[in-house]
Amino acid sequence: MKKYRACFLSIIILYCYIGLPIYSQNKDTLCIHGDFVCTIGKYLVYCQNSDDTEAIERKLQRLDLRNYRNHSYCIDSTMTSNCLKISDSALIYAKGRNIILWHVPQNAKYIYWHSKQNLPIVNLAQSRNRDYLMVSRIDYEAEDMLLTIMGKKMNILFEKKIKLNGMEIEGAIPISYAIESCFVILVQDKLYLIDCERLKINLITNHCDVFTTSTHSIIYYKFISDDKTRGYELIPSRNEIQEIDRSLEQSLYDCPLTWLFTSRVNDENIPIYYVCGKAYRLEKHNWQEIPKIIIYQDKAISITVPIINGTFQYNWFSFSFLNDSDW
Repeated sequence: MKKYRACFLSIIILYCYIGLPIYSQNKDTLCIHGDFVCTIGKYLVYCQNSDDTEAIERKLQRLDLRNYRNHSYCIDSTMTSNCLKISDSALIYAKGRNIILWHVPQNAKYIYWHSKQNLPIVNLAQSRNRDYLMVSRIDYEAEDMLLTIMGKKMNILFEKKIKLNGMEIEGAIPISYAIESCFVILVQDKLYLIDCERLKINLITNHCDVFTTSTHSIIYYKFISDDKTRGYELIPSRNEIQEIDRSLEQSLYDCPLTWLFTSRVNDENIPIYYVCGKAYRLEKHNWQEIPKIIIYQDKAISITVPIINGTFQYNWFSFSFLNDSDW
């Protein structure tokens, strides 16, 4: 493919929105529509929503970082959960009742685990501290979510049913993360903490709007009225909750589009809040504005949110190789 130079803004916008490579004057940069998942082996893995807006399936794609000028390839077009990198050579994701393992060196897919109940798997989380896997399944008829925690040999250690609001069950897709020896999961407006050592579940709040994690804590915003939220930081190891500064409260109220997530930079988890076209990093309970959003960075590659005409394109990502990259 001919090497393009990003000379004019209109050219940049055109190539970014059709998902073709864009090359800056300093280093190669590719802009992709979708959600970055991980780098594994020689691949960059990301996911995209299905063309059917009503479907829960997502497309899982891979891009060869040694030959990224070519098209990306589809790993699976009907993924029903998030995707997890479980080792340097394998990742897992759900497809209906099955957890699928993609083995990278062989470029082969296997059934990693099969749900005996006729319930779709909608979310996965892995605790590397304990080598546990948490699986979330939805029972649409009973209006329940079934949480299952399994050990290294996929033996069931803990199961819990959580009652869901039947009026909103179609959109009840849980979000979960592992932090130290705990899992934290949000479903509908209920935020739960699961202690992996005691295998005990506790409700943090039943009025949660959004949450994410740092390396050692949980950042969450809960409703204090019908349309206003307030932020808190929970440190599970100390069972300590502190209020986050309120500098973003009015912006959160005014802006319809916000995005709270965790940036992973050199093995550190950093909470980032995108609000009203600006990005903020949490530092000691205070939000500090930052000029760019790094989604992921290690010694070889940096994944960022592209900026077009001064605006973060939050549903896109771009990558660039770092100077000491071995790609």
